[in-house]
Amino acid sequence: MTSAEAQDNRPDIGSLNHLGNGSHDRAAELLQASTIKIAEPPVQRGKFTTSSGELMWEYQSCLDDHFLDFSGYYSTCALLESWAYSEIDNEVCQESTVSITSNSPFSLWLNDEHLYRQEEHFHGPPGTNSVSVQLVAGRNRLLVRMQMAALRATPHLFSLRLENFNAGPTPVHIPIAVDAANRYQLFEEFFQQLYLDRDLYSGPDKIVLRWPPGLKAPANYAARLQRIPNRIYAEAEGKEKDSGDRIFVESAAVPNGDYEVVMMPGPNEFYHQQVRYQRTLPLVLLRTQYSRTPYATYAERRQEALRFAAYEEGLFAEIAKMAAGWWKDLRLPAIEDAITRVDRREDGSNLLLLGLLGMLGRFGESSHLPKTLLEPLADCIQGYRFALEEPGSDAMDFHASDQRLIFHTCQLLAGERFPQQRFSNSGLTGTQQRDRGREGLLTWLEECALYGFEAWDTPSSFALHLIALSHLVDLAQDEDVWEMSSIVMDKIFLALALNSYQGVCGSSRRHADAASVKNGHLVPTAGISRLMWGMGTWNQQIAGPVSLACCHNYDLPPIIATIAGESPQAPLWSSERHRGKADDTWEVHKAAYKTAHYLLAAAQDYRPGETGQREHIWQATLGPDAIVFTNHPACMSESDAVTSGFWRGNRRLPRVAQWKNLLIAIYQLLDDDRLDFTHAYFPTFAFDKYELTGNWAFACKGDGYLALTASLPFHLIREGRNAFRELRAPGNGAIWICQMGDVEEYGSFGNFCSQIRDAHVQFSGHSVTYQHQESLITFGWDAPLTINDQEQSLRYERHYDGRHCVAEWPATEMIAAFGEDALRIAFSTDG
Repeated sequence: MTSAEAQDNRPDIGSLNHLGNGSHDRAAELLQASTIKIAEPPVQRGKFTTSSGELMWEYQSCLDDHFLDFSGYYSTCALLESWAYSEIDNEVCQESTVSITSNSPFSLWLNDEHLYRQEEHFHGPPGTNSVSVQLVAGRNRLLVRMQMAALRATPHLFSLRLENFNAGPTPVHIPIAVDAANRYQLFEEFFQQLYLDRDLYSGPDKIVLRWPPGLKAPANYAARLQRIPNRIYAEAEGKEKDSGDRIFVESAAVPNGDYEVVMMPGPNEFYHQQVRYQRTLPLVLLRTQYSRTPYATYAERRQEALRFAAYEEGLFAEIAKMAAGWWKDLRLPAIEDAITRVDRREDGSNLLLLGLLGMLGRFGESSHLPKTLLEPLADCIQGYRFALEEPGSDAMDFHASDQRLIFHTCQLLAGERFPQQRFSNSGLTGTQQRDRGREGLLTWLEECALYGFEAWDTPSSFALHLIALSHLVDLAQDEDVWEMSSIVMDKIFLALALNSYQGVCGSSRRHADAASVKNGHLVPTAGISRLMWGMGTWNQQIAGPVSLACCHNYDLPPIIATIAGESPQAPLWSSERHRGKADDTWEVHKAAYKTAHYLLAAAQDYRPGETGQREHIWQATLGPDAIVFTNHPACMSESDAVTSGFWRGNRRLPRVAQWKNLLIAIYQLLDDDRLDFTHAYFPTFAFDKYELTGNWAFACKGDGYLALTASLPFHLIREGRNAFRELRAPGNGAIWICQMGDVEEYGSFGNFCSQIRDAHVQFSGHSVTYQHQESLITFGWDAPLTINDQEQSLRYERHYDGRHCVAEWPATEMIAAFGEDALRIAFSTDG
């Protein structure tokens, strides 16, 4: 095999761009540092063997954060092992400093000599270590091994920089398999300019690979639409000097799921000449069109939900078939796989166990249910670990609020199902399990009812809450439990209705999901809202809709559906306060302003300056795709395994204040900030019109309008993964202003833009003065929000306060009102 070198001329001369990665389940294996030599020199697509098995070197190009990103989710404990290699040219012998930033322990070798071992794990932001090295004249070989114990969502980021290094013209070299370095660079530069204009395609959307104007293909190339992991659905071959967008197919023509567009050299060069460079762009396809207004009856939507879910995969797809009466289509391997995963106590197995308990409770007596399942079901239920204090060592999360609810629910239902049996793992009888589950449930339900949601307005948590409560309402034998469960379901549905626009959960939230933060289609509650009041869409999150469609003992109060579907004639201003029962370890004050044409919502003054933990602080919603927000990215990763990534969360939380349809977000970045910018999600494809004028960005969707500006100059990103969806403001200390409007207030979109451009905006350090129409607004990092010199509180006393809902805090009751109708939700604390 011949070898050649891909050269990197970028200023980031020290990034390692070459990685082999592997994982295995021997999590108890010691992470040891030892001197090691690899028998064969690292080369792209070359294989080598480690304690993890056979790995393969792959070329990796770092993004703007200079990280290699191998973050991932692990349902059982695992030991990860990754290797990185690069070669550095040095003209003379010199001393330099290697700075390595990583989540994992690592070992560093220079020219086959082991220099350094770092032992610490960083499960949040990665830590940085520096070591002095002596570089020889000529070629220097850098090798790093990373080893990390992985559990559930595991951030696994790595970067290496050379400091105090006098570089030559081409200092970084990456060994590749063939003598074609110039071809690799040609295709890398070419493919980097192509982009998708959205992350999700639904209904009749055409999947289009976009080209910048004037770009011509420098060589023959190919592009595939490929379902992850490797099934090809469409392929296009292009010729040298091609230009213009490439249309693959309509999204409605292929199954729902996660896909990627894979770009590569033409077949001859890729397969025969071994120029194996590829670039991928991820996307999601949904065949279902989004419903922006209520439609059909609940019974009709229920049948639609079950039909959709039955064509998906997994346990809840099989439960949907049972509920729809499609017994002949039942796939026993899917049910058996769920039992196996419960037996292994994987993370998330408590939700599968709840599905199995619901299946057994609803269909266990049916002659259609294969009797061969009954004994394995009983064994896996009775052998499960329901609480942290029970025997076992596994990957399950017993601490998160939504997970506790699932565990308590499973414990009660399992105990009621097998009251006399002794459970093999805990040694407790079913009756004892039932009593423990009941105690935990009533405590959880009371705290949620009286004090609020710890994971406030988090769609994934709301979905899990409703899955558990719908099972309790239908199957729990304890009257206090099922009655309180029904009441808390009312509260959750009311919270969703109050914080939704066109079925989109538009609120700020404690925990954001990386996949769904940029649109309303993938939100875990999208199918739930479509089922319950006809607004939203079906997606791959089917456990919630299926569980609710199987629930026969709960009826949604009509007033909640009315509030959810309202297109208000007059603007609605509302506020909320959620706080822990005993102390202020968690507390949030939320505001929302809703009109017929948009929703603006924020967490007011929420922990400014603290390290972010997946919080989504504010959002403007004009439709399921037309969503705008800002954040301070911690890295370029869009993985859910990273605590705070590119769009989800913040490395450092801003100070935010909202007053009706105006919002101000002030950011103070740390001096060592890796990316040194804040940015706005601004999906141009989703707007009817948009324009960038001066330092203002304007957007129009229907009769709703939005204007965005910042204290620092920003620009629209025009290539890469987020092309034409990102406004980026480089520099520290940006202040962003979002002003909303609509046709009732401003008339035409042009008039809105004109009036906003005429508004007076003055930035001074970390404060701002904004005068528009009759209002003079001031706000600062250390200064209060004032409107016409009147200070506005960013703290609220009531749990809920607005036209449609009022509740004191703690909330012994909630009153929902719409027109002349009212609903009283009374929370009983007896138990």
